[in-house]
Amino acid sequence: MKRWFLGSLVVLILLTVILAVTFPAALAWHWLADRAPGIKMQGLNGTLWSGEAARFSAGGHQLGRLKWTLSPWRLVQGEVNSELNLDGPGIQLSALVRRTADGGLAIADVSGKVEAKWLAPALAIPVLEPTGMLSISQASAKLDAAGLPRAVDAELVWRDAGVRGQVMARFGTITIASHGEEGRIVTTIADAGDGELAVQGRSTLDQTVYHSEIHLRSRATEGPVVEALKWIGEATPDGGRLLIIDGHLLIPEVTK
Repeated sequence: MKRWFLGSLVVLILLTVILAVTFPAALAWHWLADRAPGIKMQGLNGTLWSGEAARFSAGGHQLGRLKWTLSPWRLVQGEVNSELNLDGPGIQLSALVRRTADGGLAIADVSGKVEAKWLAPALAIPVLEPTGMLSISQASAKLDAAGLPRAVDAELVWRDAGVRGQVMARFGTITIASHGEEGRIVTTIADAGDGELAVQGRSTLDQTVYHSEIHLRSRATEGPVVEALKWIGEATPDGGRLLIIDGHLLIPEVTK
């Protein structure tokens, strides 16, 4: 009787382990989707621990193919720790994501490239679309349970920066650096001096309130950069333009 019991227990444990290791990603997402409003995954393959979504979207934006690996050993220890890789049109990113004790996210080792068009909402210039490529390496951030940034340590390099729309212009290389903790984050913007556009700016985020002031000036007296600046901000006494952006971050709705 004891041998039968021990044998059955071993079989049960093995079946449990096999089920856990091979648990389908599609079934896991079916159970979890309601807890991630704004995120959609389609064409799911693989397991909960190592899988991919052929079509991943967030906030209504189709981003591309998402692959992930999730550590079962960390999960046993009470930590949700995963490696993510996103590959889509104009966006290639990788990151390590860990669930924090307060229900937020700690994001580390963010690296990759993103087309500058994703900057358009932040620049708030409807008639001009940003062009060029953003590169990022070893960046990190912390988000609270509502999805709001609590800490950031990142530097983005905007190469071949420019705009297109009413006019087309190239600006050179622009660096965007963000640092801060406890919901107070400062971002500085500066050009590398290799283009016709001089850029100096500063943006602050205090909890959900943000304020940006960016001063732009053309190093040329005429041409596409001069024409592009006519669509940006307000004129300043030195012949440049001042772009001011104020607003509040929206707190994402959480579905219970």
